[in-house]
Amino acid sequence: MKNILVVIFCLVFANVSIAGDEKTVLPEFQYLANDNALESIKAKQLRAKTSGKLLLVALGGEWCHDSRGLGQRFSDPELTTALKTQYEIEFVDVGYLDKAFEVANYFGQDAYWGTPSVLIINPESGKVINRDSVWHWTNADSLDISEYKTYFLEQSFIKKTDSPSTELANALYQGYLKQIKQFESQQTAKLKSAYQVVGPLLKDYKESGQKASQQFIKTWDEVREFRVAYSKDINELYQIAKSNSQKGIKERLTFPSYDSFSWE
Repeated sequence: MKNILVVIFCLVFANVSIAGDEKTVLPEFQYLANDNALESIKAKQLRAKTSGKLLLVALGGEWCHDSRGLGQRFSDPELTTALKTQYEIEFVDVGYLDKAFEVANYFGQDAYWGTPSVLIINPESGKVINRDSVWHWTNADSLDISEYKTYFLEQSFIKKTDSPSTELANALYQGYLKQIKQFESQQTAKLKSAYQVVGPLLKDYKESGQKASQQFIKTWDEVREFRVAYSKDINELYQIAKSNSQKGIKERLTFPSYDSFSWE
């Protein structure tokens, strides 16, 4: 009888431990369906203006491991309190890569290139001020909370500017931006077309409860490889544009090309 009681106690204790290890995610840091997401963001932007805070918009989905990881870290009590002193925060559901494009467009982004995409926005200008590191958070679940604190709490984002300081450098930079924007628009069209193919496959996989099909895996991997390559290339292009502008160099940028998708 004593042995039976010990076994029962151990089983109960094990269940409590497992439950205690589950990470609580606050509702505000979940990607919940909202047909009025843009209006909610505009309200947060106005609130950020009046409070002197920045606006933080996270685009992701509950199906995405790293999107959930971001929500879990943000729900850490200490980090939550600190974040709310500096940001108005809105988490936006991207559906199965078929929603929230209007949110990205509103802040001058043709699309979101990964989940989660974390945009830090100057509420006065509406400009994304962490454009060079938006993609960093697509690996959110693998990043330690200390990196969250360093990135979101210790950087002075409000002092960042996309444009070089001198008038000549700024004029050159605007010329480079025009070149880059044309390239971005072309690649975004390619990406959004790919989302129309992979999105339904993603939905079928996540909602079926079955193993991922080979068709989904192949399609997803192709899109992922394109997104990874593009994010690396576009960051390098912006760095070249800034460097050349500061040095007074005016030239035509060299843009990469990417393989066609297998279904094109």
